[in-house]
Order: sequence, then C-alpha cells, then structure tokens
Amino acid sequence: MIEFFRKQGVTVVMGVVIVILLCCFKNPIVAHIIREHDLVEEKSKMVTISYYFPNFDYFADIVSGAQQPKKDWMEGYYFGKPYIFHTYYQKTVDLFPDNGAAHYLLGFCEYYMGNQDVAVTQFEKSVEADPYFFWSYYNLGVIYFQQGKLRKSVEIMTKALSLSNEITLAIINRDSLFHQIWHKVANPSEVLERNVEEGQKDAVLVMTASFIKAGGYAQALKIMGTFKLSDAWHQELTHKLLQKATTHQSTTEDIDQSILDQVSVRLF
Repeated sequence: MIEFFRKQGVTVVMGVVIVILLCCFKNPIVAHIIREHDLVEEKSKMVTISYYFPNFDYFADIVSGAQQPKKDWMEGYYFGKPYIFHTYYQKTVDLFPDNGAAHYLLGFCEYYMGNQDVAVTQFEKSVEADPYFFWSYYNLGVIYFQQGKLRKSVEIMTKALSLSNEITLAIINRDSLFHQIWHKVANPSEVLERNVEEGQKDAVLVMTASFIKAGGYAQALKIMGTFKLSDAWHQELTHKLLQKATTHQSTTEDIDQSILDQVSVRLF
C-alpha cells in the first residue's frame, strides 16, 4: 500500500513539474532568457571562427579574375598574410552545419586541394541548404563532366540554367560568408553579374559536349540555339561542336580538352 502511494506521488510530482515547465516557456521573461542564451551561444561560435579568419584578398582576386585557384594557396600566405581558407570553412561547417554558403566554400577548397569526392559532397549539401544557388549546381556539373558522368552532368547543368540570375546574385549579396569576399572586389555588381553570365555559357558548352558524346545530337543542337555565345573561344568551340552534332560524330576528345582547359570549378 505504501509503495502504491509512493508511485502515485512520483507521478503527481512529475506532472506538476511538466506543467510548471510549460508555463515557464510561455512566460515572456523565460522566453527572453532562452533567446539571450541562444544569442550568447551564437556569438561564442563566431568568436571561435574569428580566430581562423583568412586573408580574403586572395579569394577576391579569384572572383575578379586577377588570380587562379591553386592547391597550395588554400592553406598558406598571400602577400605575407595567412589565408587558411580550408580550415576557416571547415570550422564554420562544424559550428554551423546548416549553412549552405559554408558547405559551398568548403567544397571549393576541397576541389582545388585535389579532393573531388569530398567537394561533391559539400556542393550537394550546399544545394540541400539553398536549392536556388546557380554556382552549386554549376560546379557539380563541371565535376561530373570531368569524371565522365555525362547524364548527371546534363541533369545538374539543366537545373543550373533554369535558375534566376537575380536570385543567385541576391544570395551572394545577403550571405555574410560571401560578403567577406566580394566586398573587396572593385565594381562587385558588374563582376558578379559578368561571372554568372560566363558560367551560363560554360554550362551550355558542357551540356552540348555531353549530349554529343551520348549521341543526343538533336538535344545538342537545341541547347546551342538557346544562348548566344559572344566570346571568341566560346564561338570557336561552339562551331566545332555544331559540326559534330550536324554530322553525328560522337567523338569529342579533340574538343574535351579545350573545354576542360577553359571550364573549371569557379568561386562565384
């Protein structure tokens, strides 16, 4: 009998505790304390990441076209200043696993450090977090083309070309991780718009070559008629691809290297 009442007492106490907790969470003072705790935790994470701040001048020069990505420069020095990009973005991903920009920038570093499979994983996580960012799809499409995964390259490039330039530019402008880079670029709006347009033209070339290699000549001709490629090297390669599509030549090895020399994983 005593044991029975003891169990009942425990049940009652637990019920009272639950009621109190529910009331507390509805209390604006308690809610404010919880929010303050979350803010403190967020600030603590930011302080931790700040210890790894790289020299963003290097990535800004990549965006503007003044520099090319290099493996050794993902972790090292640029004009005497440290640019430990890989460590910085890895720490950011560890602390903010849902941040699409962090995954994207880590994927960029991984690619140029020779880790293609890891880069693919990071770009895919970027797509999951932000499904409207052109450059995540573009870089995945380039890697799949390099790996000979033509169907996957076409699928992902098709998605990339369906996205709005304005949305991609808005994402770059709003995200603090991207802002750290592009605000050091001269005439950033002009450069960022130009880069997206160039990325679209490169995507068309990759898709065209993929269709031709797979025997999809009609699809290749259709995609080539979608975009006007004004750059000299784009026009040259498009002319060669057009000849192969119209004459049903599926061998494009002579063109593949030219495409791979010009088309690569880009920052943004």
